[in-house]
Amino acid sequence: MLQCVLPRFVLVLRDFSLKMMIGYKRITPDEYLETSLENDDELGHDFNEPRKAIRKFFTSDKRKCFALPVPGDGYVLEKLEQLTFKDLSKRFQEATSEFLEFIFSEEPKQLLINKPFTGSMLAVLTEQYVEQLRNNAVPDVVYAFETVATMENANFQKKALEQLHKNLVDQTMPVPYRQLNDHFQRVQWTALEYIRNNVVKDTKYSVEQDFQSDMEVSWVQRKSANEQNIIELCENSLEELLSTSKLINGIQAKSYAVFRGHKQFKLDLERVEKQYHSTLKDKGYEDREIAGTWSTFIQTLAVVEMEIIQLDTSLSVAKKSVKEENLLEMQRMKHDMEKQNKHLLEEQRETYDAQQKKIENERDNKDRENQKKITELIQRITDLETDKNERQFFQKKVIQMEEEDKNRRKEERQWQIDEQRRRDEIDQKREEHWRQSKKDEKERHETTTKQLLDLMEMIQKKNEEKEGEREKLQTMIHDMEKQNKQVFEKQRKTYKAQQENIEKQRDKQDRENQENMTKRIQKIADLETEKNEHQFLQKRIIQMEEEEKSRRKEERQWRIDE
Repeated sequence: MLQCVLPRFVLVLRDFSLKMMIGYKRITPDEYLETSLENDDELGHDFNEPRKAIRKFFTSDKRKCFALPVPGDGYVLEKLEQLTFKDLSKRFQEATSEFLEFIFSEEPKQLLINKPFTGSMLAVLTEQYVEQLRNNAVPDVVYAFETVATMENANFQKKALEQLHKNLVDQTMPVPYRQLNDHFQRVQWTALEYIRNNVVKDTKYSVEQDFQSDMEVSWVQRKSANEQNIIELCENSLEELLSTSKLINGIQAKSYAVFRGHKQFKLDLERVEKQYHSTLKDKGYEDREIAGTWSTFIQTLAVVEMEIIQLDTSLSVAKKSVKEENLLEMQRMKHDMEKQNKHLLEEQRETYDAQQKKIENERDNKDRENQKKITELIQRITDLETDKNERQFFQKKVIQMEEEDKNRRKEERQWQIDEQRRRDEIDQKREEHWRQSKKDEKERHETTTKQLLDLMEMIQKKNEEKEGEREKLQTMIHDMEKQNKQVFEKQRKTYKAQQENIEKQRDKQDRENQENMTKRIQKIADLETEKNEHQFLQKRIIQMEEEEKSRRKEERQWRIDE
């Protein structure tokens, strides 16, 4: 397997002037190299160990020697830097041309996972070898190659991260969350594909895991920046609405400080809300992305609305009883809504768990079947050295496994589509449920407001007859306003808590889906790596057969010569 990584060992002897002879027999430069690599017991360990390492890691067919003569006489050597190649001696030109032709005819080296062995990687290997030879040590091939793999993987990871950031910046913010997520998924898959196609010796997928962690950090930063830009967009859109300007001008001019002014205030506020949601939804933004800005805007108007209510209402004991009944009714409806939401979430969780369990069982069964098939195929690879027919059967089996792998990936993609569709349906149901609850709340508020207005008319008539009871009624109004403020504050906190709970559940579900997706991607990568190893074993078996044929041919030739 080391022969797939190591280049040839080429020894170039400069200014060689010795005669290539052993005794009275002329030898070639390659024979001279083989003689030089022989052990000499008298010279000891330091002399023999490097030669032993060269013979061990570079087989005889991987060793080559070139003896370059002196370029010329003394005149040529003095003017060597000013002369051209053609001005040098013919013997030097012939030897050099032979050397260059040999080097440039060599095929590129391949890594164990069929990746090209680049010049930068060879440079690092050479530096490792030379440094160890300088220290009179035996070159450690495994350590040197791990150093190469670490440096190359760091460069690939850096380039992939730079390309990821560049592709993310190409998308102008703000954008709706769905578009941002889709764009990030496409960029993420492109970067992961680049890493998987270029990474070197990442058998434990540590490089890919580190890169996914970096991508997760980039995604969190990008999402946070986009959310901030969405808030700014919502605030600017709200300020630019004509209905908003009309509402603010009416508050400043005290246009709502009249009888039934609160009703007009609510109508204008609903008009602002409708235009606000319509403007941003046309741009693709969802309710959960724009609800925060609207909620903040409502909170800024809470004090103003209370002042309008104080000027617009004069409540009696009857009004107090009606409001208490309405409060009880609202609490009852709120309890029913919470119960329905809890039941709906429980059903969704049970359905999702059942689907997940079914998918996990199917995937485990397929993994066990694939593992069993791979074990059988590895056993058959061993038997192929003696049986050519079984090798052909193995090739057909590998093709069949590739087809099964394609089908499994197709099923995975279909599952992802169905899962996304199911999530969209869940979000749509939640959205409809939220709209319906908001609509019901609005109807209850209108009913309460109407009853209050009717009571106001009746109280206004009674006030003309009972002027002496005004102070007592004002005290009661103050108490009721204080209670109303507490009720409104409690409702706002409850609604906010419900929204946060829904967001947490959605985020938790997204994280679980992402973890499941990562596990499936990991399994796909494992299968691809195993397939590459099978292809390498096939090539190695063919190579071993060719080497066996060559050895037998050389053995027959040796017997004939003998």
